[in-house]
Amino acid sequence: MNKITHSLPAKIAALILLTISAITAVFSPVGIYLMAENNFYTQSEAAVQQNTMQTLIASDLYSVGNYYKNYGKWNTEQYFANMNFLFTVTDAAGMVLADNRNGQTVLWETEVQFSLPGASSIITITGGPGEGQPLSDRYAVANFLVSNGYRLRHWIIGFAVISLLSTILLLIFLCCAAGRKRGCEQPELNRFDRSVPFDVMTAGFILIIVLLFSMLQAFASAGAWLALIAAGICIITGFLIIIWYLMSFAARVKTGKLIKGTLTYFLLSALFRGLGKLLRGLAYLFRNLSLTWKTALSLIAYFSLDLFMMLLSENSGSFFFWWFLKTVTLIPLILLIAVSLRKLQKGGETIAAGDLNYKVDTQYLYGDFKRFGDRLNSIRAGMSHAVEERMRSERFKTELITNVSHDIKTPLTSIINYVDLIKKEEPENEAIKNYLEVLDRQSARLKKLIEDLVEASKASTGNLKTTLEPCEVGVLLSQAVGEYNDKLRARNLEPVLTLPSVPVRILADGQHLWRVLDNLMNNICKYALPSSRVYLSLEELAGQAIITFRNISSAPLNISGEELMERFVRGDASRHTEGSGLGLSIARSLTELQQGTLTLTVDGDLFKVILTFHTISEKEISHGINSNH
Repeated sequence: MNKITHSLPAKIAALILLTISAITAVFSPVGIYLMAENNFYTQSEAAVQQNTMQTLIASDLYSVGNYYKNYGKWNTEQYFANMNFLFTVTDAAGMVLADNRNGQTVLWETEVQFSLPGASSIITITGGPGEGQPLSDRYAVANFLVSNGYRLRHWIIGFAVISLLSTILLLIFLCCAAGRKRGCEQPELNRFDRSVPFDVMTAGFILIIVLLFSMLQAFASAGAWLALIAAGICIITGFLIIIWYLMSFAARVKTGKLIKGTLTYFLLSALFRGLGKLLRGLAYLFRNLSLTWKTALSLIAYFSLDLFMMLLSENSGSFFFWWFLKTVTLIPLILLIAVSLRKLQKGGETIAAGDLNYKVDTQYLYGDFKRFGDRLNSIRAGMSHAVEERMRSERFKTELITNVSHDIKTPLTSIINYVDLIKKEEPENEAIKNYLEVLDRQSARLKKLIEDLVEASKASTGNLKTTLEPCEVGVLLSQAVGEYNDKLRARNLEPVLTLPSVPVRILADGQHLWRVLDNLMNNICKYALPSSRVYLSLEELAGQAIITFRNISSAPLNISGEELMERFVRGDASRHTEGSGLGLSIARSLTELQQGTLTLTVDGDLFKVILTFHTISEKEISHGINSNH
C-alpha cells in the first residue's frame, strides 16, 4: 500500500478514474430520475416511446401554429414541405386551412388546439412524422435514447452504485496518498503547500468556485452546444480544484501544519506573544512592588474604571448594569481575600501554639497570600527540623548518660566490695582506717549519683512503667513527714503540716509519688535554714489536689525557679552540701508521668514547690473498680 500511495503515476491514474466515476455518479441519478418521471419503470417500451414522441410532436405542432399565424397558409406549407413532418390545420367548422400531407399517413399522430390573436375561433392542428420516411434528427435522437435507455433502465442503477463507491474509494486513496513521495517515509508538503498559507488558499478556492458558477450562468443563455461545452469545462475544472483542495487539506493535516500553516495563526501568535511579553512585564513589575503599592494601584485602577463607566452611563439602566457588574466582581474578590487572611491567621496561630505538623493549605491562595503561606510553611518546617534536632540531641545525651552510668557502675561496685573486704581485715593503722572511711563515703555518694542519673534519664524519656491507682494524698504526706522526722529534728526544723478534714484522693503511681515526696523532703533537710519552720499543706480546689512545700533557704538564692529545675543545678553555689542537683528534675519528670504538674517559685529566700493533681470522687473510684472486675 505504501508503494502505491508513493507512486505519482498511480495518483494520476486514480485522479482520472475519480473524474470519470464522479461524472458517472452525478449523471446516473439524473438519468434514473428522468426515466422514472417518464415511466420507464412502469410502462412498456412502446408506451414510453409513444408518450415521448407525442411530447415532441406537440412542440412541433405549436411551431406550425405560430408559423401559420405569422406567415399564412402558403408559406407554412412551403416551409414544412421539405421536412418529414406532416400536419393539417382546420378551423372550428372543420375547414382545412393548411395541409402538407398530400395523402400520406403519419407514424405517431397528435392533436393540439391553437388560438389566433384577434379572432374568437380556435384552430386545430393534427400531425406527426411521416410513415415510411426517415426521421429527422430530433425524432431520431429521441427514438435512440428511448430504445437504448429502456434496455439499460435497470443497469443504470448498478452503474450509479458502483460509480458512487468507486468515487468514495478513489477519493480516500488520494487523500491517503497526499503528501506521500517516493523515498520519503514521513509525509511532506509540496512547494505550493509550504509557501501558501491554508486560509489564503481557502479564500482563493472559494473565489475560483464563485467565478466558475458565474461562467456557467453567463454561458447558459448561449447556444445549446456552446452552453453544454462550457458547462462541461466548468464542472470538470471545479471538480479538479475541489480534489486538489482536499488533497492539500489532507497533506497539511498529516504534517500538522493545517492550523499552524495559516496566516491567521501567524498573526494571532505574534499578537499573543506581544501581549504575553507585555503582561509578563507588568506582572513582574507588580510582583516586585510592596503590598502597599499594590493595594494603592489596584484602588486607583478600580476607581478610574468606576469613574469612566459612570461617565458613560447616560441612563439608570446602564448605571444599574455597571453597579451590578461591580458588585458581583467585588464580593467574590473580598470574600477570597477574607478567606485567604483567615487561612494565614489560623496557620500562624496554630504554629505559634506549637503544632509543628500543621501545614497551611495554599491551594486557593494567590499572589502575596500564597507566598506568605509558603513562608509560614517554611518556618514550620524549619522549626520542626530544629525541634527534631533538639530532641535527637536530648535523646543522645540521655542515652549517653545511661550507657556511661552503666559502664561506671560496674567498676564502682568492685571498689565498694573491696572497701568492705579491707574493712573486715580491721587494719591497725589509723591513717588507713581514715582512708577507708573516705573511700566508703565517696563511693556511696558516687553510687547514689549514678542511680540518680539513670533514674533522671528514664523519667525524662518516659521509659519508666507507670501504674495509676487511687491513692489518698494526705496519708502519703503524713508518712513522708514521719519518715523525715529525725532528719528534721537534727537540723532543728519544725514541720507544720496542714491537711483538709475530708480525704483527698487522686490517681497516681504510689511508688513514683513517694519518690517525688522523698526528693522534696530530702531537699528541705539539706538546704532549709536551721531552726526555722517548714510548711507543708494539702488542699482541694476546683477539682485539683494542690500540695505545697515552703521553707526558708539557708543560702541566698540568686537564681530563678526555672534555673533550679535544670539538671545538676543546686541552690548551694559553694557546693558544700552533698547532692547531685538532680532531685528537683527527677521530681518534676515523675510528676508529669503521673499527669500532674510541678512548679517552683523563689521569692527572696522563700523556696516554694507546688504539686497539682486531678482529684477523683468515690463514684469514679467505684466505677473504676467495677470496670476492672
